Amino acid sequence: PSVDRSGRYRDEGPERGAAVETLSQRLASDLRRQIKRLGTPSVLTVEWFEMVESLQHITNVALMEQKLPNKLGDDATLWEREDLTVRFMLEEGKLNVTLRAMVSHRNFLRRPRELEEKVLATAAYHKVDRAVVESRVQTCEKCAGQLLRCCYLAVESLQTTDMPLLTRYVASILANTRAEAFTGTNDRDKFQETQVLYYCCSVYARHLGSLDEDQVMGLARDEGLLARLAHVL
Repeated sequence: PSVDRSGRYRDEGPERGAAVETLSQRLASDLRRQIKRLGTPSVLTVEWFEMVESLQHITNVALMEQKLPNKLGDDATLWEREDLTVRFMLEEGKLNVTLRAMVSHRNFLRRPRELEEKVLATAAYHKVDRAVVESRVQTCEKCAGQLLRCCYLAVESLQTTDMPLLTRYVASILANTRAEAFTGTNDRDKFQETQVLYYCCSVYARHLGSLDEDQVMGLARDEGLLARLAHVL
């Protein structure tokens, strides 16, 4: 069911209310269109750069939606709340797509020689400084990571998540996390070394009772996830 937003505009006159509602519908349509563009293109290809642009837009909307007051309470379903970004991510089947894209992204970063060569080649091709290309790589991780965090706040998202993949991925990040990842500035909290802790909070603290607890905890045990969490915390 769709959310009726017209009530908030009643005191502003019917014409203004209708205009704002039309704008809201257009923005929602654009958001869905951007979400449909999400995929798993190879890093630093033309398709990848286009996807990063979409990721930035989608993540900005998702973060703004998270700041809105929850007037319906914690028991409201995703389809009753105004979290359009998360809802569209599920409806378009892009949640696990984004998770797989993040896994591929981090695997690519673990091949520094290939990364270096590709960054330099891309910078030369586009006639830009390598720092510009490296910034886009970081933007991809920060946006996709925060988008996943927003999605995992909703139990409906976790109920459709590829939990084996998410568990293996989080364990791999924690296994390679050092203490300095949590210090300093430069948006370090937006990178995966910190963001995966939010994922764990959603799974194991916030929504475990609404998931297949035996499966979720079994996966965590098999990956040694709890021990790795204790090590970094």
